[in-house]
Amino acid sequence: MFDRNVKMKFSTTKTRFLSHHSLGLLALTLICSFTPLPKQTVEPKTTLMKKLLCLASLFCSGLVFGQVATNHVEADDISSSAWYLYVDNPDVKIELKRADCDINSGLDQQYIFVRLTNRTQRNITLNWEMDMFYNGDCLTCGVGEYEWNYTLEPSQVVEGECTLDADKRLRIFSKFIDPNYTNTSELTGFKFSNLTMD
Repeated sequence: MFDRNVKMKFSTTKTRFLSHHSLGLLALTLICSFTPLPKQTVEPKTTLMKKLLCLASLFCSGLVFGQVATNHVEADDISSSAWYLYVDNPDVKIELKRADCDINSGLDQQYIFVRLTNRTQRNITLNWEMDMFYNGDCLTCGVGEYEWNYTLEPSQVVEGECTLDADKRLRIFSKFIDPNYTNTSELTGFKFSNLTMD
């Protein structure tokens, strides 16, 4: 089993790599755009190919800028005593924590709460697909109902809570903990897939 701190370091390193990688692509694009070629050695087809290559690298660098690296998390790694750092970069922080909820209406349930923090002075919109694995099977992968987004105002912090009308984007159902309920299905893992930031 991996140490949680190792996972966090890997996640932030991967995020930094993506940022440096996208900056490299942008630099390549700028170099391609402004580097003059000798007229006597360039044929029209070569010039067209060069322009297409530059446009493709600019397009790819734009795609990478908004992508945020995420990993699959085993549900057992999330405790109820401390927040688990899932995404940590200069713009946004995503943390997770387990909570037992006695809502006084229906069956008692356990959730993984999500806390989102906007570290900037501008609005940020997070977009993701919530992949949830129950007893090892992904029941939400590719299901449009679980494509979520959340807009955070400057310096805003939001988190899940134990209420009937709580925002489903800020909590992940784990299992029923009511002694009167015998279904053994429970969350074994999850991932914020295709997480992007606008």
